[in-house]
Amino acid sequence: GIRASGEEFNILMSVASMRDDANEVIGYVAVGRDITDLKLAEQELRESEERYRDILEYATDIIFLVDASGTFVYANPSFFRTLGYDPAFIEDLTLDQIMPELQIQPGTDWMEVLEGSRSEWVFRSSNGTSLLMLGGASVRYDQSGDRVGLRGIFLDITDIRRHERSARMQSAKLQSIFNSTRYLLMLTMDRSHQITTINSNFQEVFLRQFNVEVELGTQFTELFLALADNELYQGQLSLIHNAFDGRAQQFEMALTARDGSIRWFIVFINPVENEAATEEVSCIAYDITDRKEIDQQIRSALKEKEILLQEVHHRVKNNLQVISSMLNLQRRFVSDPLLLQVLDESTSRIATMSYIHESLYQNTDFSSISFAEYLRRLTSNLMSSYAQQNAPIELDARMTDLHLNLEQAIPCGLIVNELVSNAMKYAFKGLTDGVLTLRVERSGEFVEIEVADNGVGLPDDFNFDTNDSLGVYLIQALTEQIQAELVVRSSSLEGAYKIPRGSSFMIKFVPSS
Repeated sequence: GIRASGEEFNILMSVASMRDDANEVIGYVAVGRDITDLKLAEQELRESEERYRDILEYATDIIFLVDASGTFVYANPSFFRTLGYDPAFIEDLTLDQIMPELQIQPGTDWMEVLEGSRSEWVFRSSNGTSLLMLGGASVRYDQSGDRVGLRGIFLDITDIRRHERSARMQSAKLQSIFNSTRYLLMLTMDRSHQITTINSNFQEVFLRQFNVEVELGTQFTELFLALADNELYQGQLSLIHNAFDGRAQQFEMALTARDGSIRWFIVFINPVENEAATEEVSCIAYDITDRKEIDQQIRSALKEKEILLQEVHHRVKNNLQVISSMLNLQRRFVSDPLLLQVLDESTSRIATMSYIHESLYQNTDFSSISFAEYLRRLTSNLMSSYAQQNAPIELDARMTDLHLNLEQAIPCGLIVNELVSNAMKYAFKGLTDGVLTLRVERSGEFVEIEVADNGVGLPDDFNFDTNDSLGVYLIQALTEQIQAELVVRSSSLEGAYKIPRGSSFMIKFVPSS
C-alpha cells in the first residue's frame, strides 16, 4: 500500500465476492490491515535467530541440550570438534557417557548437581582422553512446570590448567633459586628505584653486616649511597639509568660495614624486558671482599718482585761496570798493542751487556726491552769510540720498534757489537768517509738484523768458517744459540752473495713469544 505521504507499507488483504439472490457476482468486499509492525517483528525475530545461530555455530564453548533422561538432543559444532564424537550418532549419546563423574540413575536428582554451578568437570572424548571443562547448566521446564531437560555450556580449560601448573612449578623453582642461593644478593626495582622483590639472602646480609633492614619499597639508591665509602665512591649508581634504557650495567661498590670495615660488592644491573618499555631492572650482587684482599696481596707481592728484579738488574749492571773499570785500570799497565786491543774489545763486550741490564733497570717491564732503541744507543757509543781512528762515518739507522726477551736480546746485542766494531776497525781503511747501515725489522714471522757498510769489503782470502778470531767465533756461537741464520755478503765475494761495494752481515731468527 501507499500512504497519502507516498510511504509504502505492508497490508494483509482479505477479499470476498458479493452475490445477489441469483448467485451472480455483483461486487467484492476487501478488508485490509496494516501489518508493518508485524513484518518488523518477524524481521527482528529472523535476525535474532541468525545471531543466536551464529553464536552457537561459532562459539568455542561446547553447548548442548539433553532431555530428562540425559540423552542428547542438540550439540553445537564446537562440541564435536572438541570431543570428537560423530554428529550422526548424537541421539545415541547420553550425558553420563561423556561426564563419567555424573551418575544418571532413577532416584538421583542429577540435574540439580549441574544446575547453576560453575565448576570444573572431567569430560571423556571419543578416543578416551580426559579433558578438563569449566561451566554449568540450567534446567529446561515445560508449560506445566515439569523438567524436560537440561542445557549446558562448558569451556575446555585443559591447556589453561596445564600451563598454570607449569607456571606454578616454574615459579616455585625460580623462587627456590631466588631465596636459596647462598652467596647472591638478588632484587628487582622500579623506575623510582624502589625495591619490588628481594631475596632473603640480601635481607640477611644487610642486617648482619650493616645493621640495616631492607624491605619491599626500600629505596635502593638511597640505601647504597648511605653505606658507600666516600673516598671510594665514584658515582657508580648513576649507571642504573642506563639499565632502564635497555643496556646492562656492571660496577663495583665499596660499602662501610657496621664494624667500620670495607665490604666490596660487584653489582650487575639488567633490564627486565617485556613487550612494553622497561619498567623494572634486576640487580644481582655478591661480596668480593676476599677477592679484593687477595688481589691486593698479589699486587703487593708483584710490586715487591718488580723492585727485587729491578735491584738485581741494577746490581748486575754495577758489577759489569766494576769489571769494565778494572779492565780500564789494567790497561794503564799494559804496553803491548795486541793486548790493549784485547782489553778494549772485552770492555766493549761488557758494556754491551751492561746496557741491556741498565735498560731493564729503567723499565717497568722486565720480560723484554725495546731492542731498536737499545741498538741505536749501542751503535752510537761504538761509533764514538772509534771516531778518532777512522774517517767520518755516518750512521744510517733503519729500525722498526720491537721487543725481545732477555734470552735473545743479549746474544743479539753482542753480535751487533762485534759486527759494528769490526766494521769501524776494518771497513773504511783508506777511505775519506763512509756509511754504516743498521737495519732492524720484521719480515713475516722472522726478525732481521743487518749491519752493512759501503767500505772496502772483506779480504779476498776471508773465510768465515775458518777464521780463528774471537769475534768471528762469538758471532757464530751466538747465532747458533738463538737458532738464527747468518747471511754474509761482500763486494769481494763471487756469485749470489756479491754486492756492488762494502759488506753486509744479516741474522734472521724467529722471536720468542
